[in-house]
Amino acid sequence: MTPDAPIRTPSDVYRVVALIAEVLQSMERDTTTASLLAAAGAAEYLRTHIDDHVSVPSSPPCRA
Repeated sequence: MTPDAPIRTPSDVYRVVALIAEVLQSMERDTTTASLLAAAGAAEYLRTHIDDHVSVPSSPPCRA
């Protein structure tokens, strides 16, 4: 990934799609704290999955 080519195809497209589906299903289920926490957890896992596979070598990864 470079400034000239900021878009990259994930190595495991099926896993990314499954995580997005999990986030949406958790959010659609209801608005209880448990469902929203499940959605947030799946979204964070997706973010770290993408960050681990698409990080730019010249910059350190952002970790909270």
